[in-house]
Amino acid sequence: MRERAGYLCNWEKPLEGIRDTIILLCLVLLNTFIEPIIIYGSYAFPVAFIIDYLFGKYLRAKLDCDVAAAQSGQSGPTLPSHPNATAQEIREHCLARQGTDGFNRILLFSILAVLYVIFYILGRKLPEKISKYFRFLSAISFLFLSFTFLPFATNDFFIKIPLWSRLLIIPIAILLWFVLPLLRSQTSFVLIIYIYSYIIYWKVYEAKIVGVVYSDELFNRLLFASGFILWFVPYLDASHKRLVHIYNRWRLQKAFYSNESWLQGDG
Repeated sequence: MRERAGYLCNWEKPLEGIRDTIILLCLVLLNTFIEPIIIYGSYAFPVAFIIDYLFGKYLRAKLDCDVAAAQSGQSGPTLPSHPNATAQEIREHCLARQGTDGFNRILLFSILAVLYVIFYILGRKLPEKISKYFRFLSAISFLFLSFTFLPFATNDFFIKIPLWSRLLIIPIAILLWFVLPLLRSQTSFVLIIYIYSYIIYWKVYEAKIVGVVYSDELFNRLLFASGFILWFVPYLDASHKRLVHIYNRWRLQKAFYSNESWLQGDG
């Protein structure tokens, strides 16, 4: 029994124990980090496209495109994502990406916040048969509020904070994920919103994050890659739930046949 007790990692045979430990660590890494990053990351760029399409005009400031085009001839191109753009191209791009007054942004955030509060209260007070729809609407309102206000705050405030302090939230969230298992879902949710907000900020304001300058070509490639990955998300999710089970079953079968051959040899 002692020889066959460690069925996950058989350290009676050191080489086999090392192999089993490496397999288990790879499974934990795959299930905990790699697959969630692929699954949830595949939605980031479609969400950024939707937010830019629906609310981009309200998040960007109103500009004088004639002044922007005139300044391009004096101090170089004003579009980091289009370094070789002419003054006319800068003017056309500015008009296509024109923003609006600050009052409209305040109005947008206020409407989304009020809708979230109303739907949240109705989801708590109404009977279960109806309240589930209002809980869903409150979640959607909260996500829209988060994905509009946080990119705006990043462009106006957070971007002025040192990069290391803005990235510090990621290792803190990962540490909390390991240390406090009861808060794992909340920690993951906050981390996803935080990362999505930066990708939306990158798209809406055509900015630069972590040294990567926005360009339409790069974003379209990432959007296409996200759509391709989304086709495989159901299979990734299924493998996420079954990989450890398959490994355990393989180990049990191996232990069973080993015991069976041992018993026959003993007999």
